[in-house]
Amino acid sequence: MEAESQIKLVDYGIYPGRGFLPKNDPATELPSNFKYLDDFGRDIPQLIKSGKIIEAARSLPTPERSELFRLKQTERSRAMMICGFGVSACVHSTDPPLQSVPVQLAWPLQIFSWECDKEPILSYCSYALSNWKRINLEWEVGLGNIKLLQNFIELYD
Repeated sequence: MEAESQIKLVDYGIYPGRGFLPKNDPATELPSNFKYLDDFGRDIPQLIKSGKIIEAARSLPTPERSELFRLKQTERSRAMMICGFGVSACVHSTDPPLQSVPVQLAWPLQIFSWECDKEPILSYCSYALSNWKRINLEWEVGLGNIKLLQNFIELYD
């Protein structure tokens, strides 16, 4: 096979030593003007448990489009992850499931989804590939050195 016809894995987001994990570690928090979204994400397990997830989602501010585009890529991924978890939690916390979701989460999720050419759902990328942090920043990324950033329940995984 000629060198010109070879596929470079990094062109497809596959990195040596990380595989499909993002090139840079995921953001662990958002800028201060999005602190409300970090707080909401942290509270999702308790909000689900208490039955107040939809009420809490509806009480969030709806960010301006320009605010969303000022976020760095890792911050956008984090915001998309929290919105995806929140939307999924809202939909599945009622019986029957909700047929519409609070605009406060749907709007930013839709904007980020368009930008990434993804569906506005909690995708595998958000749920797994961008949902971790290193326990020890000095060590390499590996199973013994990562933990989840976001979850639906209050159990350690």
